Amino acid sequence: MKKLTEVFKLAAPLSAAQFAQSAMMFCDTVLLSLLGVPQLAGGGLGAGIYHLFVIIVTGLFAAVCTEVAILAGQRKLVSISRIVKAGLVLSFLLALLVALLIMVTPDLLALAGQKAVTITYADQYLSAAVWISFPAFAFLVLRGLAAGMGYTTSIMRISMLALGVNIPVSYFLMTGWDNFLGLGLEVLALEGMGVAGVALGTMFGSTVMLVLLAMDLWRYDKTRRILKALKSVRLRLIDFKPFWTLGMPIALAWVMETGLFTTATLLAGTLSVAALAAHQIALQSSSLAFNVYIGFAQGAAIRSGQCFGQKNMANVRRYTVVGLILGGLFCLVAALIFVVLPDPIVALFSLGAAIDLDTQVRDLGIQLLLVAALFQIVDGGQVIIMTALRAMRVGVPPTLIAFVGYWVIGFPVAWLLMTPFGIVGVWAGLGIGLAFTCVCLAVLFVWKTNKLSLLWQASKLGNAGHAV
Repeated sequence: MKKLTEVFKLAAPLSAAQFAQSAMMFCDTVLLSLLGVPQLAGGGLGAGIYHLFVIIVTGLFAAVCTEVAILAGQRKLVSISRIVKAGLVLSFLLALLVALLIMVTPDLLALAGQKAVTITYADQYLSAAVWISFPAFAFLVLRGLAAGMGYTTSIMRISMLALGVNIPVSYFLMTGWDNFLGLGLEVLALEGMGVAGVALGTMFGSTVMLVLLAMDLWRYDKTRRILKALKSVRLRLIDFKPFWTLGMPIALAWVMETGLFTTATLLAGTLSVAALAAHQIALQSSSLAFNVYIGFAQGAAIRSGQCFGQKNMANVRRYTVVGLILGGLFCLVAALIFVVLPDPIVALFSLGAAIDLDTQVRDLGIQLLLVAALFQIVDGGQVIIMTALRAMRVGVPPTLIAFVGYWVIGFPVAWLLMTPFGIVGVWAGLGIGLAFTCVCLAVLFVWKTNKLSLLWQASKLGNAGHAV
């Protein structure tokens, strides 16, 4: 019971922080819709492209939390300073790389056959989003430091505050104001920046998060010593190794899963407008639940990583099981909500369509929520087990399993079931792929923990023999 409470205290703030950061992207989409359909289409496309960059970098920097947790278990604060400084340097280099990619994106969109007006608004968003990159990427590094050290409450508070700041700032930058609060202060007049204003508002929110988290980490003795040591630490090439051996496989796994659901969206679009709308409803609902799973996975992995650093495999297993129990309980709650309250959930989405289309969308949306309810357990389970394996520095094997589960099993089954069952068949195929991935990851986890336990026991016996 003690470990259950311990993991929950770590995981709950992380889940809330994940939810807040997802809500920032959701709010940006809502704000773009206020400008008009072309702005929503083009700005939304730009936001989607930039979000893909963020997913890749987030996966890459997930290695920070894992390494910090392991090194904290070994009480190697100088080594933690090295991984943090390497992450900050990499943040700057990746921000430059993203800027270069954004410069050529309009030409690539033209080659992809996108309309000129869509490219214009996508370019407006991306050109402003360039300024988001470094503060957003640097925040991910400090977030990994805070989470790895167990200071997760700070992440939640700061993410919630940034969400509250992001909405009004993005709105004002998007629309402008000629008369500040009706006080006749014409000197404060600001012309609306449209789509670019939304991106710059998000940049402001990202900068606020970075500054506040750095200030918060300075309050704690251990993290203050780590941050102070950044100036004196001289980096070596080996300090960047965890980002390639662990971070890159995580990034690839996340991109593959995102790509799977993006492909499912394209499949839905080939069926009907109603199928596509229902798919978006189920996808948005499942995504909110998914972000909570990530919090539970990270909370358990923090303690698992620290125990791994101490070579305490028994506790690695225990904390992983605790994460699965907590995640499983939430999965059951999410599934119950999808089963009991599908009508209110579907009603939350303003579809603005004709009555007959609304009826189709509502019926399909309810069916998809029921399918989503069935695979909540395997979806949450595969996230938690995969994160536990990452906490043990297992990089490539989980990614290979994810590739097979998502693309060799999930996508072909979704394609085959689409013809007889429509969009419901597509989602059933996705669920089968997730279930396969979950089972294989569980087998890998058991095999890996047993193997490491035997190796560590043999090492102890060997050391004891030498001591005698």
